[in-house]
Amino acid sequence: MTNCAFEANGIANANINGRGASFTGEYGANGPTVRLCGCTFAGNVQTNTTASAGCGTAVYLEYLGRAYVDDCIFASNGAPHTVSASALPPYNPDTGTTYNEYGVGIYAKSCPLTVRGTCFVANRVRSVSTGDNTGGGVVRTEDIRYGKLAFTNCLWLANENIGGAAAVCIDSANQSGSPFVVTSDFVNCTFAYNLTDASSKIGGIYSEGCRVRILNSVFYGNRNGNGDAGTALYANGGADVI
Repeated sequence: MTNCAFEANGIANANINGRGASFTGEYGANGPTVRLCGCTFAGNVQTNTTASAGCGTAVYLEYLGRAYVDDCIFASNGAPHTVSASALPPYNPDTGTTYNEYGVGIYAKSCPLTVRGTCFVANRVRSVSTGDNTGGGVVRTEDIRYGKLAFTNCLWLANENIGGAAAVCIDSANQSGSPFVVTSDFVNCTFAYNLTDASSKIGGIYSEGCRVRILNSVFYGNRNGNGDAGTALYANGGADVI
């Protein structure tokens, strides 16, 4: 798909994945390939704020050989900016209900990603996780068993998560908790002013079970709910920062 616009798609149904676009193929490295080039995903939101929105508010990718995202813009997707953070609690203590939106820009399950020259600006995530940072992410990956993740010349600016990891959340652990052998490369990327409203969470990159390699990239002004600036990167699979 080239030079397409996916804008202002809002569905109240809580169980809809991919309000902007949804691509599902066949599991495995030989699965189909998706290419998005020069596309804009803006204002794709959850209209029912009393329930979980599902995954991939802008783009949902599942069981693909690889997805390529080049020179695209993801702006103001996810929880609506017209609703205050206090009115969008990620957890309701009265009912025990959690409201989760994973990957409001890109959600990729069993789908390696190559993302180049793409901007993620002012997207808003509402999610919660218990005891860790795995909830949320403007870009969220899960169950990546083959290939690798590669981000080059990308920008994450002024994204917000009401509850969990803000900009990027990589969860490569399988259901039994054993990590897969996956690497994620960030080259010439910038993470600036990404915020998580929760204390002790990560505003930049959270990686579970994946080795992260960062080259010539900038992290600036990323903060959590305590105002801590040291929340740019967490990688329990190790990190190489050059």
